Amino acid sequence: MTHRQAAKIALRDYAKRAGIQIPKGFNLSDTYGSSARELCKRVQRKNRIKQTGDLTPKTLLVIGKDLPGTMPERATWCMRIVEGPLETWGNNRGPYVEEIQKLGTQLAPGAWPWCAATTSWAYRCAGWKSWAAFCKGMNEAFVPDWVAAAEQKKYGMSIIGWRSSRQGDAITYQFDEDKQQDHIGLLLGRPNLVTGECRAIEGNTSSGEYGSQADGSGLWTRTRNAKPPQIIIRIT
Repeated sequence: MTHRQAAKIALRDYAKRAGIQIPKGFNLSDTYGSSARELCKRVQRKNRIKQTGDLTPKTLLVIGKDLPGTMPERATWCMRIVEGPLETWGNNRGPYVEEIQKLGTQLAPGAWPWCAATTSWAYRCAGWKSWAAFCKGMNEAFVPDWVAAAEQKKYGMSIIGWRSSRQGDAITYQFDEDKQQDHIGLLLGRPNLVTGECRAIEGNTSSGEYGSQADGSGLWTRTRNAKPPQIIIRIT
C-alpha cells in the first residue's frame, strides 16, 4: 500500500462516518486525482478547514485515526503523506512547518526546530491517548524530554531494545559529543538485526547525507542506524 492509498482509505472511511457524500469516480488507486481532491475538500468544508484539496497537517488531524494500521503505524502514514521540502520562509519557517508546530505542541509557532513537534503531531493525528497529558507534563518540542518520559514509563511510553523495534516506534539520535539526544523520527520498519540499518522518517532534517541532520529544511525518509547511542521509544 502506498501513502496515497492510505490517505484515500482514511478520507473514504471518515466521509462514511461523517455522512459526507463520496464523489463519483473515487477509488483506491495509487493516484491522488480530482475525485480524491474533491472528497478532501468536502472533508475540509465539514471541519471548517481551508478547502484546498491538499492533505494538510490540519486535515490529517481530522482523518488520521482512519488511516490503516495500529496507532504508531498510522503516525508513520501521516508523516509520509506530507513528506517533502517544508521550509519556505527561511530556517524553521513555512506554512506546513508552523501548522505542525501548532498542532503538535502547545507552544507558539516560530523559528524553532520542529523534529519533535512533527513526531508529536503525527502521534496526535494517529490517536495517541496520552498526547495532551504528555504536552502538559513535558516539553514536547525537546527531544531529551521524550527520552525522560520513556525512562520514567509515563504517558504510555517506554524504552525498548533496537532489536525489538518495529514500524511506528520513535527513534532518537545523538549526533554530537554532549551525550544528549538531538533529533527524533519514526521507524518505517524493523531494523536489520545484524547491521542495525533502518529506515526512518523525520521532520527538520535534510534529504541526504549532506546538510544538517537535525536542522534541515524538510520532512524526509532517511537511512540510519538504530544501534546505541540511538534510543528507541515505544508508545501505546
